[in-house]
Amino acid sequence: MDVPGPDVGTGEREMTWMKTTYQAYYGHKDINADAVTTGKSLNQFGIGGRTESTGLGVFTCARQLLNN
Repeated sequence: MDVPGPDVGTGEREMTWMKTTYQAYYGHKDINADAVTTGKSLNQFGIGGRTESTGLGVFTCARQLLNN
C-alpha cells in the first residue's frame, strides 16, 4: 500500500490538504482515514521527527557502513 509523504516543494500543509480531502470523500467508510498521508502537522495526527527522519536515516546508514 502506498502512503504519500512530503517531497520537494511540499510539506505539512499539502499533506494535511490531501488528508482532509480524502476524509471528505471516504472518511465515513475508512477507519484509518487519519493515516492516509505521512508528514502531517502534529495537530493533524502527524508524528514528531518527520523533518529530521531522512537525514537521520542517511546518517545511520553511513555510520553502519563506516563501522563495517
